[in-house]
Amino acid sequence: MSDVVEAPAATGPPLGRSQPAAIPIAHRLAGLVTAPVVEVLLAPRCWITGAALRARDGGLAADVRNGIAAGMEQSYCRRCGLTLGLFVTGDYANPCGRCATRDLGVQRLARVGAFDHPLRDLVLRMKYGRRFELAGILGTFLGRTLVREIPAQEIAETVLAPIPLYFWRRFWRGFNQAEELACVAGKVADVPVVDAVARRRHTRAQALTDSAAARKENLRNAFIAIAHRAIVGKHLWLVDDVCTTGATLFWATRALRRLPMELRPKSINAAVLCVADKPGDAAVAPLALPGR
Repeated sequence: MSDVVEAPAATGPPLGRSQPAAIPIAHRLAGLVTAPVVEVLLAPRCWITGAALRARDGGLAADVRNGIAAGMEQSYCRRCGLTLGLFVTGDYANPCGRCATRDLGVQRLARVGAFDHPLRDLVLRMKYGRRFELAGILGTFLGRTLVREIPAQEIAETVLAPIPLYFWRRFWRGFNQAEELACVAGKVADVPVVDAVARRRHTRAQALTDSAAARKENLRNAFIAIAHRAIVGKHLWLVDDVCTTGATLFWATRALRRLPMELRPKSINAAVLCVADKPGDAAVAPLALPGR
């Protein structure tokens, strides 16, 4: 079986980049009139605490947002994604002490935070609770992270590519959380989203495997690269929700590196919501959260 598939010749706009529809003035006025009534009758609640919110609060209480913002300021290695101590740095040129045991295949990794409360709880609810609307909140944080991490001179040469799900798992879940996150993050960072990798076979759920070696073997050759003209010579960022051992990113990157030289991106990087500092952190059952 070939390791590369051709992108369709006639393609529409990249994922998440559809043109916004014009909103009639009457609709705007109706929204201004009905919004206060809706807030009283159907008061939105925080996804974490269950506290009543205003519509403009965006689904999260102030302390929850502050908790995520604090996590975004944590020091972490830009190569392996693991949390670092104070006054310690790590990147592709200067790997941290744990990079040697953690090969992600990517040149750079950007994350919103560690796999910890409250970010962990939101990810689990989105993924296992099938609440795709949470991607609008989480994808915004991811987009802001990309704006901070990608040099301004690279933005015009950057594309996002979601990690794909096998068609049966996507059908069962109803959506691909990585794709939803990429579309929102792409709008925030003003970066196009394309399909650069596809699943070639079904695999056991990574959360059910009990070791880094088992995770890596489970995904061996599970991905196939898509020869898409939009990624040629670009800085490609693979988007996913959680990075645990890095096996998913490793094999997705391996597939992209099998493309002919003239079809490869300039660099392959990763953007994730959170990184599990301990491999067992992400292998947990969904939490029963208050609120929704």
